[in-house]
Amino acid sequence: MPDPVTILITSAGATNAINVIDALRRTGLPLRLVCCDLDPLAAGLFMAERGYVLPRATDPGFIPRLLEICSRERVDAVLPIYSAELPVFARHKEEIEARGIRLSVPEESTLALCDDKLAVIQFFENIGVACPKTWSYDEAIGGEFNYPVFLKRRTGSGSKDALRIDSRRDLDYHLKPDFVVQEFLDGEEFTVDVMSDLEGKMIAASPRVRNRIYGGLSIRGTTIQDQEIIQTSKKIVEALRLPGPSNLQCKRVTDGLKFFEINPRFASGGLPLAVAAGLNAAEILVRLLMGWELPEIKIREGVVMNRYWSSQFLYQSEPGGKYEVRD
Repeated sequence: MPDPVTILITSAGATNAINVIDALRRTGLPLRLVCCDLDPLAAGLFMAERGYVLPRATDPGFIPRLLEICSRERVDAVLPIYSAELPVFARHKEEIEARGIRLSVPEESTLALCDDKLAVIQFFENIGVACPKTWSYDEAIGGEFNYPVFLKRRTGSGSKDALRIDSRRDLDYHLKPDFVVQEFLDGEEFTVDVMSDLEGKMIAASPRVRNRIYGGLSIRGTTIQDQEIIQTSKKIVEALRLPGPSNLQCKRVTDGLKFFEINPRFASGGLPLAVAAGLNAAEILVRLLMGWELPEIKIREGVVMNRYWSSQFLYQSEPGGKYEVRD
């Protein structure tokens, strides 16, 4: 068994971070977790051995504070969680690694491509992956469409402001310069949880049907073994040389499978399902960063995940005192 190591996890209040913490706790590896978040009451701070408040990634003090915490806690590896943090980590990767801290993050240019839904579609077209027809704002202003179409922000993660459009009148009302118009895909939707090595070669992939979605998050999903989805996912992530965890989205419609999104991070909603099915991306990433042997990966199909609310309760020993979790 390797010596105990300290792992720092950012954005500890995010769903992704809670899922990563839980995934690492399930491994039995000798890990000590340090979690950071902007919010001093973020749930993940109270699920770790140590918790720290960290400024926003856009704050000039973000990296200096992060390095200070890493030095104090003797951090071995950092796992960035939130999409908006990734470009900052990519920009400062050499500085962080120079301190002996292990980090895996895609190149800044790759992150920019993945964040741009029009660029993602152009990338799919360039490598021969089927995808929905997509129009920029300028093309959409005078364009003619077969309705319905789908309207979404050109950049950013999640499904905020995304909506189905059924007429030209509705399109003219909702269309803004930072939006794209996309062919409406009426079919079964899949997310593919992918894990690659540190050079971007795919290790394994676990596709899942998004049976039920609420607020952009999958609240019910079922794992499948679909070789077309798996092999196309491999083609995509290896063309981009995406290291570590990523997840892709696609739909199967009457004329075949069409991919439309790339997220170069741990999945927001489906990571627990991938872990339950046999693909613990958080564990694999830690093992890769530390140079440890990888476990045998056997992914089960037909595993169903139901998401539900849970609660954490924090107490003060005295008014104005420090909060802590109590059983």
